[in-house]
Amino acid sequence: MPRPRHFEIPADNPASLAVFYRALFGWKIERLPGWDYWPCKTGDGPGIDGALTKKTLYSGIVNNVTVDDSAPYLAKVVELGGKVLVPRSPVIGMGWYALAQDPEGNPVGFWQDDAVAGIPIQ
Repeated sequence: MPRPRHFEIPADNPASLAVFYRALFGWKIERLPGWDYWPCKTGDGPGIDGALTKKTLYSGIVNNVTVDDSAPYLAKVVELGGKVLVPRSPVIGMGWYALAQDPEGNPVGFWQDDAVAGIPIQ
């Protein structure tokens, strides 16, 4: 059964929101160089980590679920009345990401680990 792995909190100003969550919870938050993406280390032990990101297609918190293959899940989203917002896309050298929306308009992300995602075969 797929489980939540990672959350994303969209923000107009991720740098300012990072200050808020650092002060509120003590989370370790640093911007990835060259990206407007701020990974959040929320602690050790049970729980999940996440990130702050610039607002784009959605305005709510996205829970990303780890799956073995996102394609059948994206097809099922559409079958069940939702829609795909971002098709399966490589995050180079890390994995595959996709974003969908449930029938009520809530975002749900899909993550698929793959260390060679998007790396050209030579």
